[in-house]
Amino acid sequence: MRQFEIVKTGIELIAEEKTRLLSVAGRMPTGDRSDELGEIGQAARCYFRCAGPDKIAPMQWPWDDKYWKPGNRRDNLVASGALVRIEIERLQRFEKKINAELDRLQQMPVAADVGEEITMDNVTV
Repeated sequence: MRQFEIVKTGIELIAEEKTRLLSVAGRMPTGDRSDELGEIGQAARCYFRCAGPDKIAPMQWPWDDKYWKPGNRRDNLVASGALVRIEIERLQRFEKKINAELDRLQQMPVAADVGEEITMDNVTV
């Protein structure tokens, strides 16, 4: 009899953990705040570096210590992967918003100098 039975892939475990993290109130920052301090990535690094169920949060842990809930090495890697995925998806949403705004700005007509006639020849997009 095996001690460990692998029933899910790493990708499946990370997807489940991502869903869990985002659904548990207070466990993750809510919404797409700017995360200017890199907190999500910093939390991912803490879980990645944690070898086991160390009950003391590392000094680099970006959130309140009550949210530090490490498990065994595999669980910590899954948590790290889920946080990395959350950060990647947050960055992709941010980039999509920036691209949409750039597209919108490129569609706007360029203001002409006072007295200058606006023609298709002097308008650049």
